[in-house]
Amino acid sequence: MSVSNTDSLVINWLRFPMAVLIVFMHTPFLFTVCEGVELGLLEESAVTIHAVIAQIIAQIAVPLFFLISGYLFFQNLEDWENHTYLHKLKKRTKSLVIPYLVWNLLFFIIPFVVVPIIRGDGFDMQSLQCRGYWRIFWDNNLYGATEINRANIFGMNMPKGGCPIDGPLWFIRDLILLNILAPIIYWFTRYTKLIFIFILGGLMILDVWIPIRFLSVTGVFCYSLGCWIAINRKSISDMGLSEFLSHSICVMSIILFFVSVVLLKINVSPAILGIAIRCFVVTSLVLVLRLTLKGVTNHLLKSYSLLAGSSFFVFALHNGYVMAICNTITSRFLSTNNAMTSLLGYMICALIVSCICVLIYWFIRKYIPSLLIVLSGGR
Repeated sequence: MSVSNTDSLVINWLRFPMAVLIVFMHTPFLFTVCEGVELGLLEESAVTIHAVIAQIIAQIAVPLFFLISGYLFFQNLEDWENHTYLHKLKKRTKSLVIPYLVWNLLFFIIPFVVVPIIRGDGFDMQSLQCRGYWRIFWDNNLYGATEINRANIFGMNMPKGGCPIDGPLWFIRDLILLNILAPIIYWFTRYTKLIFIFILGGLMILDVWIPIRFLSVTGVFCYSLGCWIAINRKSISDMGLSEFLSHSICVMSIILFFVSVVLLKINVSPAILGIAIRCFVVTSLVLVLRLTLKGVTNHLLKSYSLLAGSSFFVFALHNGYVMAICNTITSRFLSTNNAMTSLLGYMICALIVSCICVLIYWFIRKYIPSLLIVLSGGR
């Protein structure tokens, strides 16, 4: 089964907004809340708005990307065929593996090789050694015995996921691994029906997983859900849900959003807040896809090739020098001692970073299109 035209339009439209949400997730909020200092209504509102954007709304983006990736990978794999699987892996080498290696190499070479040489300091070998040499492509060697792990509701310590030197690309690393593990995921998804999906969903919500710093439970669950949708020949836009069930989940998502905001405001334990947010994220997958489907079919939403094509570029580029420079400039013009101006600076910085990444992508696509083969897999 091939992706329907409607599903293709929905996926293409979602790519860019989800990439921008990830930029908002990573943009620093430079206002510091001092313990014991009481904030005014406006300042407290600004702090809350930032937290809602970064900690709740933006959390939808990565799970949705995993869901879409699983759905697309298992197209035409409803009945397992090894040669189709190997062909898909070969295509993903071009679209995932090569860009992953190139971006991480760039994120090391520019700050630790090019800049020191320009300054006359020479190659910064110590930085490469501290980062574990080849581990810049895996977890950047930043996680030691002193790292504070997060505790779930059962008191179990869940290790923080490791990131390569281009931090956001942990998603690509995990996606590459999930594609390799596709035969196992296919078997469990096909022969245990929805049991496997529900178990993974429960583990994700409760934040229970094997203690490794890669292959997050969120990624495995959402990718497997995408697999289930594809091999059962469902549309990703409605997941094969009835109108009643779909609407019920959408209402539940809205309720869970407000519950998460309230829990955030009253400072409940991170474990309980995390459960509420993850419940919101799971239900919001249905909500976001349904709303986008309505917008696309009613011609209210239109996908632009430049924005859809630049989404990977925004995702890979934003968290480096572009973010640092924009953040420095906005903090010069907008005071970070005030929560409202800090919030304004946060919003402006995230939008400017996204625009700059799109402009760089546009320039390369127009004048050096062959470069996109290695930078974004030909997207």
